[in-house]
Amino acid sequence: MQQNSEERARRERTAMDLVRDSVSRESESPPRWTLQKLLALGAALLLSASIFLGFDLFLTAMQRFMDIEVEEETASGSESIAVFVVPETEGAAPAISDDAAAEPW
Repeated sequence: MQQNSEERARRERTAMDLVRDSVSRESESPPRWTLQKLLALGAALLLSASIFLGFDLFLTAMQRFMDIEVEEETASGSESIAVFVVPETEGAAPAISDDAAAEPW
């Protein structure tokens, strides 16, 4: 009999411990992650903005570099070279049909 009463007391104690733990978990408020989420959002926005601005600065620097190079060539006094030259023909001009004259392209 004594073993049954000891066994019963151990089971009741175990059940009471489980109930006590579950009640203490229910009374605790769940953790709030708003601060963590706001900090993560701020970090993501900061990283995106720095990448965007860095790319913009790189493109601006490349445009300035390319403009400086072109200005130096024109400032050196060298004359421009014609890329496409139409040879002058002696005699009459070639005949152009009316359809070709109407369309400028």
